[in-house]
Order: sequence, then C-alpha cells, then structure tokens
Amino acid sequence: MFIIAICGASGSGKSRFSKELKEFTKDLKVEILSTDSFYKDYKTYTERQKRDFANDDLDYDNPELMDKELLIQILGDLKAGKDVKIPVYNFNTYKREEGKFRMVHGDIDVVILEGIFTLSFMSLLKLYDLSVFIDTPEDICLGRRLLRNSEERNGPFGDFSFKREFEYYKRFTMPFFRKNRRDMTNRATFMINGMKNDYGVIFKMIYRYIKN
Repeated sequence: MFIIAICGASGSGKSRFSKELKEFTKDLKVEILSTDSFYKDYKTYTERQKRDFANDDLDYDNPELMDKELLIQILGDLKAGKDVKIPVYNFNTYKREEGKFRMVHGDIDVVILEGIFTLSFMSLLKLYDLSVFIDTPEDICLGRRLLRNSEERNGPFGDFSFKREFEYYKRFTMPFFRKNRRDMTNRATFMINGMKNDYGVIFKMIYRYIKN
C-alpha cells in the first residue's frame, strides 16, 4: 500500500487537491483520510486544556491535541492489509462522536492523508511513500478558512463569529504555520503552487511514483 501525505496551511487547498488526485487515480483503490479525524476527545484533555476549552481559548493548531499514536496505528494496520475504524470528529462540539466510526478496508492501494499536521511528526514521516506541500498565499488561506467555517463550523458555543475566527487565526493558526513552514517544506517530496487550477502534471508524476 502507498501512503501520500498532503500538507499546507489551513485553507491552502489540501482537501481539493486530495479529491482531485483520487479522481485522477480512479483505476486504483484510494481512500482519503484527514488528520482532523484524529483530534483527541475532550475527555482526554489535560486540566489546562479543559480550562482553555471552557473559555473558548483552546489552540487547535497545537500538535499536542493530535492523537498521533492512533493515527500511526491506523496507518500501520492499513499497511498490513487490516480493516480499520476511523473516529468521527465533530467540529461543532469539538468531540468525537460516541460510538461512530468510518470503516476503511485494508485491501486498498493508496491512502491520501491530508491535514495541517501531516508533516509535523517524525514518527509519521517514515510511514509515507511521498508527500506534497501546498503553498498558498496567507490572505487566500484566510478567506477560504473564513468561508468554510462560516458554512460548516459553529464551534462548541453554537455561534459563528467572523471576529472570533479572525482573532483565532491571528493568535494561533498563522503563528503555528509560520513557525513550522520551513520544516514542513523541507520534509515534503514536492512543493506546489496552491493557486493552480490544473494539477495534471503533478498528478501524472505521483501516479508514476505509485505504479513504480
């Protein structure tokens, strides 16, 4: 099984790229996973994290909130051809859905793992066969993020606010990205322009990697 990691800032176009890559490789069995599914559940938070959560001040751009051990186990099981259960994370409650899972069967050819943390953990890097960093201007990322969250994510307090989103972005999202951008790009196999409308050339290159 071939594992491809897709990384970039929030709003850089990771999900779109992943979906189009899956369509391009439709002669193969491909599954898209997101690191968003592997956020830790509230009940595992530290006391400090629970206080920050209660004050609507928890940094979700902190890798400490990622259950990387479960993600490593899931990828290892898929490499071994085993079926796995992927948690369902709810961004309106910031918790995992109790008793709900997404089944992924182990007979797949390719896993596309997308998310802001895909190139953050050395223990994950060794599992990848290839990785892509999507480089998109910050203002474009912010606009896309605001639009997405206004339509899909109300947060635990049930009230979306552009002001709150913008303040969160300035305090947490972009500082994390700026601090880690160089390491992420250095760890990626390819770095691509997130403003492109056609990724045909890079898709062909990736397809050849998989086939070889």
